[in-house]
Amino acid sequence: MSIADVEDAAACHILFVSASEKDRLAEILNAVETLPILTVADMGEFASSGGIVALKEVKDRSRLEINVGAADKAGVKLSSKLLRLADTVSTQTAQVPEKQK
Repeated sequence: MSIADVEDAAACHILFVSASEKDRLAEILNAVETLPILTVADMGEFASSGGIVALKEVKDRSRLEINVGAADKAGVKLSSKLLRLADTVSTQTAQVPEKQK
């Protein structure tokens, strides 16, 4: 399902944020940060920006970067098996500042 309005994300369990939404990343993550939604993207710096799971490619292999702090804030429980698969497990919840209007 594709959603046009970030408020509609509340109905999701998993929210994949497309790279086309990079300019709205802070708005999206701020809107869902305390909701029990697993946020996933394949864009750089997603996890360090407050997303939970970033998919990345390293030497032609898929890797995960996980932000444990963001998962805790959202109330999303991550299995220890998943955490062992991650290259980087961050506890930071720093957000990308929203653009000034």
